[in-house]
Amino acid sequence: MEGVPDDTFRCDVCKFVYPQICLCGSVVDAADNPPKVHILCGICARWLGFNEYRFPQGLCFNFTEEQREKINTLHKELDICRKELGLIDNFGIDLSLDILGQIPNLREFLRLRLSLSPQNIIDLSDRLTRGEFVAPTEISQANKG
Repeated sequence: MEGVPDDTFRCDVCKFVYPQICLCGSVVDAADNPPKVHILCGICARWLGFNEYRFPQGLCFNFTEEQREKINTLHKELDICRKELGLIDNFGIDLSLDILGQIPNLREFLRLRLSLSPQNIIDLSDRLTRGEFVAPTEISQANKG
């Protein structure tokens, strides 16, 4: 995949980069013409309401209107954090509670992310997302669990 190291992927919903172990599967958004396939991390799959933490790669669903709205809202909120507030590092780790209170969907997403991923995966994902160098051995260790 372009722009990310081997054995990693960028989630099409949250735009975080994760080791392959966190890949949940692919989802078809039938609203696009032709239908667009999105790659999801397990956290976004949960956040969008899919019951399985990991579903087999290639298994396809159609996004509901509510799920598409969640995706659009999350992208807007991440853009606010990056551009307007200038808070890109760790996507919210350094945000004050006052600001988090104004971004309910981002807060929900970050809480889910912290609850579902071990801290070493979160740290590795944050470094990859920021484009920092990560040794291939670190990625393979994360993939081995």
